[in-house]
Amino acid sequence: MIINHPVFLQKEKAFSKVKIYQWEEVVNANPDTIFGISFRKNRISTLPNKLFRFTKIIYLNLEKNKFQELPENLDTLTQLKYLNISKNKLKIFPLVITRLFELEILVANRNHFERIPNNIKYCSKLQKIDFWNTPIAFLPDGFFKLKNIEKLDLSNIRFSPKQHQKIVNIFGGIDLKLDPPCDCMD
Repeated sequence: MIINHPVFLQKEKAFSKVKIYQWEEVVNANPDTIFGISFRKNRISTLPNKLFRFTKIIYLNLEKNKFQELPENLDTLTQLKYLNISKNKLKIFPLVITRLFELEILVANRNHFERIPNNIKYCSKLQKIDFWNTPIAFLPDGFFKLKNIEKLDLSNIRFSPKQHQKIVNIFGGIDLKLDPPCDCMD
């Protein structure tokens, strides 16, 4: 399986053998046999309750929908390693994501949230994060405690010179996409 996203175009080891199903294909399947589910472009704003029977999934794609929030019971998907919530209508970063302790890849670009919660530090296994074109003005101290980051896309986001320098100092040795700082900010 190739994750077809600009930041993650190379083949991902963890997902190379995972079959990704559309929800309609698995709604009545044995939950213990399904490891990847996609709701991509389904125009939905809520997740079906039946999804939470699929506790073994490691891959969940919610890209290009109408989510304004994610359900609090998303954290029952304790094996989740890949989550794509890009191009939704999220105005607040879903706090439930910070309780997905196995998460390795978070694709959350083109949303509307401006803040990341400090609790992001509990997603300590995160390796790849994509916040491209999301109006984040500030990264909390907890974000800088993520020590396993290999790829970080913060392009098309305006950071102050001070915040920009902190990002470069901490994440400068990884695959980092970051625009120049904005002198218009403190």
